[in-house]
Amino acid sequence: SALQLVTRGLSSREVGRAVQALLEIECYRMMALLSLPLARDVHRFVTGAETELAQLTEDCLASGPSRDDELLARLVDLAARVERSVAGSQYRFSAADAYYAIIQQRVAGLEETAVGELPTIAAFLDRRLAPAMRTCTSADARQEALSGRVSRTVDLLRTRVDVATEAESKRILAALNRRAGLQLRLQQAVEAFSVAAITYYGSSLVGDLARGADRLGLALDAELVGWLSIPLIALVTWVSLRRLRRRL
Repeated sequence: SALQLVTRGLSSREVGRAVQALLEIECYRMMALLSLPLARDVHRFVTGAETELAQLTEDCLASGPSRDDELLARLVDLAARVERSVAGSQYRFSAADAYYAIIQQRVAGLEETAVGELPTIAAFLDRRLAPAMRTCTSADARQEALSGRVSRTVDLLRTRVDVATEAESKRILAALNRRAGLQLRLQQAVEAFSVAAITYYGSSLVGDLARGADRLGLALDAELVGWLSIPLIALVTWVSLRRLRRRL
């Protein structure tokens, strides 16, 4: 479209500065508009991702712990795709914001005055460029918000998985504690049987020694000596087993 520049009362330097500003405005406007197709693609992607996230959230609420690993994997995949979209578009959207700020600065420097019903550069840009920049800003904000929502959903599901894992670990530890208690009682029973067996054989050995001493001329009652040795042998055996257990 043709552009008419009314320069009444302007010096040649002021006219040159105005022309330069107009050229810069047009250049930065074209560069800022490069983000518009990307913004439309981002809007389409975010719309689909929001639908997928809503479905995953419903599945998380409706399913039990058996599907947590599957849902977590799907959420992580969605989070990776969202972060890839953010990484691929954030630079372009930031550049568009910078270009738009420069355009507004140049337009303000023109200090335009409306001539009749002719639109000013500021009005033209407000009608043709501002909606495109708002579209880019909206796309950037939507995908940032989506990234936060996906991260929170992943954290919530991961927390549920951690709680379930912790409960399973508690059950395993309780089973190990019960097993250790059973082993301890079994060990105590074995020790009691060991004391009884050692006492029995020890008292029998002492009785045999007493009978042998009686044959050598020592007047000993073998049965009485055997009975009297039982408490001593049992006590020595029990103390020895306790010391051995402590040492182990």
